[in-house]
Amino acid sequence: MYPVSSDYITKLTDISKKERRIRGTVDGVAFTENDILERSFSYTDIAVKSADIKLGGVFVGSLSLTFLKSFMDSSGIARGSWRDKVISFSIGLKVGNSWVDIPMKSYTIDEANHSALGVDIVAYDKMSKFDASISMSTTTGKIYDLANLACQTCNVTLGMTQAQMDSLPNGEYVLSIHEGSDIETWRDLISWIAVTIGGFATINRDNALVFRNWHDEPDIEIDRNNRFTGGSWSDFSTNYTAIKTTNMEDGSVWYDAIAEDTGLTLDIGANPLIQYGTEGVKQTMRQNILNAVQNLKYVPFKSTSLIDPCLDLGDVISYTDGIANNSLCCVMRIDFQYSKGVTLQGYGKNPSLNGARSAQDKAIAAAAGSNRTNELTYYTFVNAEAKTIGTSEVSLYSLRFSTAQRTTVEWWHEMKVLSALGGASSQALTLAYYLDDELLDYDPADTWNINGYHTVHLGGWFENVEPSVSHKFEVRAVVSAGSASIGIGDLHVLLKGQAMNASDKFDGTITLTDDITPYLLGRLIASLTESTVTLDLHRPMAVTVNDTIYTYTLGRLIAPLTEGTVSLRMAFKPFAIVSDDGLYSIVDDSGMFTLINSDGGY
Repeated sequence: MYPVSSDYITKLTDISKKERRIRGTVDGVAFTENDILERSFSYTDIAVKSADIKLGGVFVGSLSLTFLKSFMDSSGIARGSWRDKVISFSIGLKVGNSWVDIPMKSYTIDEANHSALGVDIVAYDKMSKFDASISMSTTTGKIYDLANLACQTCNVTLGMTQAQMDSLPNGEYVLSIHEGSDIETWRDLISWIAVTIGGFATINRDNALVFRNWHDEPDIEIDRNNRFTGGSWSDFSTNYTAIKTTNMEDGSVWYDAIAEDTGLTLDIGANPLIQYGTEGVKQTMRQNILNAVQNLKYVPFKSTSLIDPCLDLGDVISYTDGIANNSLCCVMRIDFQYSKGVTLQGYGKNPSLNGARSAQDKAIAAAAGSNRTNELTYYTFVNAEAKTIGTSEVSLYSLRFSTAQRTTVEWWHEMKVLSALGGASSQALTLAYYLDDELLDYDPADTWNINGYHTVHLGGWFENVEPSVSHKFEVRAVVSAGSASIGIGDLHVLLKGQAMNASDKFDGTITLTDDITPYLLGRLIASLTESTVTLDLHRPMAVTVNDTIYTYTLGRLIAPLTEGTVSLRMAFKPFAIVSDDGLYSIVDDSGMFTLINSDGGY
């Protein structure tokens, strides 16, 4: 809900006549409500469109109006050039002696039909830009990374920070898109992200993409004094106590429910973003979606009132009295018509009609596998996060694939690299290729002697790839000096092979690294060298130490070691150590040691 003052709300609920206005521009040319044919100005926003509620709504907002001929003639916009012009506007309400203007999102003109009255306009918000075909079949990243990649590709602003998106349900998980998903457009990807958070996506008033969840705290209260011109409210509240998800691997169904599964079951389909990983992770992600839809406890309604457009999709309204009978409702559709009012709708089904779950709701017969032995498959990847390459080796990408038969797999990649020589006269980029963690080859990709963007295009192949086994193809990079960077969406990879498919199994391999600082005693008794560290049990054994121990000032050193939790104990094979200058002797007859100074003191 757009933030408004209490005076604004009071004016809305006042039954006296309200003064409203429209202020806007089209292609920079200003217009008012006087330039628009009466009752022709309307817009529609949708999050859910029917009683069969679906998660992941990414509907395109639409605007329609008719500019009068007088404005068309004075605007200077030539006939045939209206398409792709941007309309921006605000809708104002006079509160006291001043105007309060509510900014609305912008719309891009798609159709302009001329008539005797003027020009009829149909325009859409920026959600329509995501209808472009997606250019990859696989990638990985958090929901922020995937949404940011979509926005950058389609030239739309992402209206949420990474911290905000990480706080959404499943926002902290790294998600994967694999070959075989039904993601064909960027809007498909946005939709599945919205399903993964248990909500929907929309374009906000700043013309940016945002994701929203359902909530149960009212954003505004409306009573019967708000001059309803018509409305209806159901006598039940919709609630969901279970979700079902289709397993893309075999067509079976995962059924997840709360303890008291007495409500409706929400079908979230074959979400490709939650198909991969360990069983525990997949179950947790589904549980997070189930928890998110617990707030879908609203009364279905339809109401036309004179409230101004300060409400947004997903806002919750408490209708406090009258025929609404204290109903808690959620705005799932907005139809606004200037000079007439706004129609708000919320959807849902009666939980009492749910009945007992059948066996079909809990499982679906496994789908018959398709024969892919003669199919040539293209497996593509686009990076969803930026990469920085330095003088130490860094992984650019890691892809997993498998084949149904022994075959040859081709690989090709192209990347746009921004080089920063850092004062060096030249910079060499070298790539290392690994198949199943085995180094195949080092390839000097290119050498540059100027800063700026460079394009690297390389390819190769793997012969006699073993079938029915998950393979990992990884490429690492290093530069000889300075640094280089690859932006989001600037790395494109293609794997091509007969009977090849994406691997959707976690192989259980976790790689961990750690650094251990050597411990020093005397000059250097021992140091940890580069080796494999293992954990085992050993019995204490006598150790011969050959080292010169230099003079240590004991005095104040002894007390701090004994006051706290620090203690010092050393075990030696029985022998005596005498320092070079004869100042100290270490005499050991029993596995312990005694420190003797030149005066014979301890």
